[in-house]
Amino acid sequence: MIDLAGNVVLAATAGLTWVFTILYATTTRFESTPTGAAFFSFLVVCSLILGVGVARLAFGDFAFFPWVRLALYLGILATLGRLFVLFLRAQWAARRARRRGPS
Repeated sequence: MIDLAGNVVLAATAGLTWVFTILYATTTRFESTPTGAAFFSFLVVCSLILGVGVARLAFGDFAFFPWVRLALYLGILATLGRLFVLFLRAQWAARRARRRGPS
């Protein structure tokens, strides 16, 4: 019973993640800022990971699943690295602005 509940929650989460990703892509100008593009990349990778999880539940293991999983996890690692760099740049810019004082 708990397995079924977990599977339903996984499927619902995957579905909502895909809906949000598609809405974000079609209703915002995410590509206009580095942060928006990085966030969109993160959404896509999360949606793909959850989608592969649902596919694995629905169809069972497949021969190339470890390769798909590795590619997706590398994608999320790269995306999180990109977000981390953007975060650090924003922090450094804020510190420089504070040191300069009001204009």
